[in-house]
Amino acid sequence: MNTKRGHTSNQSKAKRPLQIPRLLAVTALACLATVVLSASPAVATSPGSLAQSGCIFDKLSAAIEGCVVGKALDAARSVTVSPDGKNAYVASSTSDAVAVFDRDPTGALTQKGSTEGCISDADIGDGCEVGEALNSAYSVTVSPDGENAYVASSTSDAVAVFDRGPTGALTQKGSTEGCISDADIGDECEVGEALDAARSVTVSPDGKNAYVASVASDAVAVFDRDPGTGELTQKGSTEGCISDADIGDECEVGKALNGAISVTVSPDGKNVYVASSGSAAVAVFDRDPTGALTQKGSTEGCISDADIGDGCEVGEALDAAISVTVSPDGKNAYVASLNSDAVAVFDRGPTGALTQKGSTEGCISDVDIGDGCEVGEALDAARSVTVSPDGENAYVASAVSDAVAVFDRDPGTGELTQKGSTEGCISDADIGDGCEVGKALSGAISVTVSPDGKNAYVASLTSDAVAFFNITSQPDPGPGPGPGPGPGPGPGPGPGSGPGPGPGPGLPPSPGTALEPSLDLAKFITNQPASAFKKACNLRVTSPKLKSGSKVKVSKKKARRLFTHGAKGQIKWGKVSGQKVKCKKIRMVLLQKRGKRYYIPGTNKRVSKKSLSAKRFAKTVRKLRKKKIGSLRTKSVTSKRQTTFSFKDFNRKSKLGRSALNKLRSKRYKGTFVFYLVAEIEGRKTVNKVELRVG
Repeated sequence: MNTKRGHTSNQSKAKRPLQIPRLLAVTALACLATVVLSASPAVATSPGSLAQSGCIFDKLSAAIEGCVVGKALDAARSVTVSPDGKNAYVASSTSDAVAVFDRDPTGALTQKGSTEGCISDADIGDGCEVGEALNSAYSVTVSPDGENAYVASSTSDAVAVFDRGPTGALTQKGSTEGCISDADIGDECEVGEALDAARSVTVSPDGKNAYVASVASDAVAVFDRDPGTGELTQKGSTEGCISDADIGDECEVGKALNGAISVTVSPDGKNVYVASSGSAAVAVFDRDPTGALTQKGSTEGCISDADIGDGCEVGEALDAAISVTVSPDGKNAYVASLNSDAVAVFDRGPTGALTQKGSTEGCISDVDIGDGCEVGEALDAARSVTVSPDGENAYVASAVSDAVAVFDRDPGTGELTQKGSTEGCISDADIGDGCEVGKALSGAISVTVSPDGKNAYVASLTSDAVAFFNITSQPDPGPGPGPGPGPGPGPGPGPGSGPGPGPGPGLPPSPGTALEPSLDLAKFITNQPASAFKKACNLRVTSPKLKSGSKVKVSKKKARRLFTHGAKGQIKWGKVSGQKVKCKKIRMVLLQKRGKRYYIPGTNKRVSKKSLSAKRFAKTVRKLRKKKIGSLRTKSVTSKRQTTFSFKDFNRKSKLGRSALNKLRSKRYKGTFVFYLVAEIEGRKTVNKVELRVG
């Protein structure tokens, strides 16, 4: 398995899979532009809570029932809303594109028609306008004046520059003004510095500067922005970039910038903060009136998860820090950390220096990670964090939880408290964390709130989609509880956000729309005996090529390849009592069997049978992942009724991984090993084991 989930190479390949794909309904739908996703009776919800109102998925991806079909959303990575609230934009790394949407007064999104609906790096067959420097479009932002949009592209090693028209349509600037790249990429871009694997772009509140975090350059690049035209010009000399080490780009040398992946500017414009996944840290800079950056001295210049030898202050829950934001009041900073499965909380002082809160107030993590954090829900692989414009709430998108977590924020202290009950999170499926169930959230990777605070939007990497939500507003202390359409505190029977007067089941299906088939299937599956699931999700290893079956004899040569390079194969979808089914929420580990007990291969660390039960298996996988054991990447192949996978058990860069491999080699790969797989079929978990006898 790979070590860092947030720090990638020049080829923008993550060192740890960020998602476990879910297959959702594949029934073709003639969808409505806005879909009511919940039909439960009206329940009083607290301010800041979310209610899903719709979703749009890529037309080349597996259909998501209840969502509208869009384009240029393959591997949606980043979502932002324009300052005037009239448009939303999504950067998609596999589509190599930025998708453009109109936002109506309710917050619903509609993709623009014709070529205005997207701009792509090449003709991808989606009817997009063709642009430049959008290969692996990773991050998108709009300038505070709303006149321009900027996209950081990881494989293009570039930032692309667009004019934004009165309707929100984007037009890439001509000539070399349309992009700045780390090297001559043949896209007629201006050549810049420290843009290798550009991952995040932001514009200062005064609109005078732009900043780009580049994960392979280990740097933040600094640009002057012409407020009149939006054109970017990289600063000269060493002011043009600050890097973690001398990268030969004439940058100023800083610290805690290894794997710089997210950058933000404080609301007062006095400071810039960079989250660095490789350094497991957040770096702190002063920003002068010209926009030039100077890293703070001493330990104020960075806070890291451990002593990295850079003279940083030591903090908690910053392993693979991947997203940083500052609250609108400027009093706090928040960092989402991929490997810590957590959000870290900091006070921001008058000079912009950060101090992590003490005790459990300093972080909230998905499980007890030994960092003294408060334990929360739906934070597995926390990828993005944002604060609502009124400062009352914070939201975190989590890629492995396939969820968005919801927090109340104390405006006085900045402390976060996760909402109780199902209001605390919305997940793509029932993940056992007590979340409300939503749609199009598989691989949730980016979250933003509209400027009016009425809606939240989530870009989902695996769903290839953007999901949108209504935010419950603060109670109106003014007029009485009249019968108007607002979500006032009265006990009326309406569903909260819709104009309808009663608790009805939402909008009827469009003409020709099939009824949801999973309702009857779910009842059917619930009533089946455990023995009926034996051939429901069949594991087949193709590399190294192994014979199929529950017990397989493996040569030492193939075993060496398996443990050293990992395995590839398919999980075939079978039948339950003659009914075809789909295998979802797949999790897998490779264990060593000694007698009747199971161990982490090559170690004496025992894994109890109780922890391998279908009910507890998900948490067991998370614990093994903390030990750098068990890296699984899956991809659904609907047409062939299967899920392809690649799996690697050991990370040679981790102490445990090296030790395990050395012990296995000394024993010459003899023993019995077991692929242990758990999948879900219509919410019911099924276990599949393949036993490998080596030697």
